[in-house]
Amino acid sequence: MTLLDDARYALRTGQRSEASRMLSRIIQREPTNGEAWFLLAEAVDDFQQQTYCMGMATRLGYNAAQPVIVQPEPAPIIPSYTTTVQPYTAQAQPVMPQIVIIDPRPREVDVSLQRERLRQLELDRQLRYQKPASEMLLNVILVMLGIVMLGMLAFLFSEMVVPLVAR
Repeated sequence: MTLLDDARYALRTGQRSEASRMLSRIIQREPTNGEAWFLLAEAVDDFQQQTYCMGMATRLGYNAAQPVIVQPEPAPIIPSYTTTVQPYTAQAQPVMPQIVIIDPRPREVDVSLQRERLRQLELDRQLRYQKPASEMLLNVILVMLGIVMLGMLAFLFSEMVVPLVAR
């Protein structure tokens, strides 16, 4: 199997990121492979990238209805410049476009995700400062014991010290 066959299989089995990685390698080696550009359009999630890849496949003459590759236009001639003085030479080099990954989510989705994250952070902060029920119960018991102890001290004071002072 070729790498292109592997990419087709990855797309059929739903492994889009793996297919995208394989197709990118194919396009780096063969930038004029229209079928690889077409399959890459199916593998990427971003609408702008899909549009770009489909445009490249169309420009290269790939027709999905008839998977026959029409002879693409020749690559533009780009002169090569060097620092040493040499005679001018022109070499045909294919222009390899860069695929830029752009966040496809609309701004509203970002805001709702930020709100959800802030809500989660607030809940985490509340839970961090919230005392467990057992600790709260222990505090209530200690306060009640303190009140009972103060009552007992007041009773002892009134029964022992007050009669001594009264005599």
